[in-house]
Amino acid sequence: MEIQDLLKPSMRTLPPYAALEDVNALARELGLDPDTIIKIDGNENAFGPSEHAISAITNSLLNTVHRYGDAEQRALRESIGAHINVSPDAVVCGNGSDELIDLVFRLFVAPGDDILISSPTFGMYSFDASLHGAQVVDVPLGPQWNFDSERLLIEATRSKVVFIPSPNNPTGNSISLKLVTELLAAGSIVVIDEAYIEFSTHESLVQLASATPRLIVLRTFSKWGGLAGLRIGYGVMHPETAQICMQAKQPYNIGIAAEVAALASLEDSDSLDEKAAIIVNERDRLAEEFQSLGWINPWQSDASFLLCRLDGISGLELRDRLRTEGIFTRYIAHPRLEDHLRLSIATPEENNEVLRVLKEIGSE
Repeated sequence: MEIQDLLKPSMRTLPPYAALEDVNALARELGLDPDTIIKIDGNENAFGPSEHAISAITNSLLNTVHRYGDAEQRALRESIGAHINVSPDAVVCGNGSDELIDLVFRLFVAPGDDILISSPTFGMYSFDASLHGAQVVDVPLGPQWNFDSERLLIEATRSKVVFIPSPNNPTGNSISLKLVTELLAAGSIVVIDEAYIEFSTHESLVQLASATPRLIVLRTFSKWGGLAGLRIGYGVMHPETAQICMQAKQPYNIGIAAEVAALASLEDSDSLDEKAAIIVNERDRLAEEFQSLGWINPWQSDASFLLCRLDGISGLELRDRLRTEGIFTRYIAHPRLEDHLRLSIATPEENNEVLRVLKEIGSE
């Protein structure tokens, strides 16, 4: 019998996840020096982690990396709770927030259940739905990337879980508290993915989540904390839900290096907030500069990236043209985004180089 025949039915047609291309391999393919690449395709923090985090990682490699971490995540849950003003009992840490998305599926979504999304959105929800044999119900965003509240509320009454990033990836807009409250009233579990909340003026829903059954808020250290490569995130939810998650998660899901880096980042949060403020200022500056070029039209963004509609060139064409200049951006293969490109916000110096190249392309 072939190995394909032994797969679970839901796995036999599993679509691949559209992950980032490896920067070193792609640079070599293009004949470029990887060290010179301006990498603005993954919404990573161009400033990198806190210096405190780097010191903590180095120390952990020398002294504690041979030990397992705390399966109960006590120190990290307490530190996160203090940082966002919730009880540690409402916090669950994961190997990136992606692990927590998968945990929601494992705990609450049975084969055949519906999960609700609004596309274009983060691809992990549909990917995990395929893994777990769930059905994806899509209520697409409107022409201005607005949420279709009426249709969402109808579909939420028959969906097990609603997944909404806020700010949304890739469009950069946020969901209203009113709509979140209405979705909860429809009876489903509502997961609000706040990966980019530190770059937004919208208030986080973590405190509401800690006191509200069926509301789960996901956060990450990848964007604000500059720890994307360590895979560390957390969820905030009602303590009863958190207890279930703690019981069901893998025992040692947080590596020592990731844990100490996250703890050090929280201790150095003022420095990280300052860098986030620079990213926000750069985002708004770039939005104005792009608009002035006449062929790049950025959508308003609450996140650390800009989604731009292009005139006279497709997103794929511009992505490939920028690659020849050592600038890696993100083209998202979605029918509504063929004339769009997403650009992460980098350092001011890197942003200036991106602008220079785009001006040259526009004058060709």
